[in-house]
Amino acid sequence: MDFTTVYHAFTQSLDGTDSYVVLRRDLDSLMGSDPDNAVSYYVLRGLADSYVTLYADQAVSPDFAHQAKTEMIRLLDIVKPALADKTTSVAVRYQAINALVTSYSSGKKRF
Repeated sequence: MDFTTVYHAFTQSLDGTDSYVVLRRDLDSLMGSDPDNAVSYYVLRGLADSYVTLYADQAVSPDFAHQAKTEMIRLLDIVKPALADKTTSVAVRYQAINALVTSYSSGKKRF
């Protein structure tokens, strides 16, 4: 499994908590199999876990679920180029995760 596979699985999944549970599990797996990018997977896993923790036992509207998934995909898109290419330098990977954190912290928090 690699980040591109995880990314595509999430983008093709249905809106809702189950997709985040799978994303969280897949990111856990990537932390073990791709330790050079563990910090990126850990941050993304934390976001997926936050969604599950907040909404697993709640009914959310389809519109909210779609907006949240769109936001998660936007965050995944920030790091995708750096994580999908195994030849990406450490500096570029670091810049990508910093961009993700900056974007998340300045955006609307759904999870």
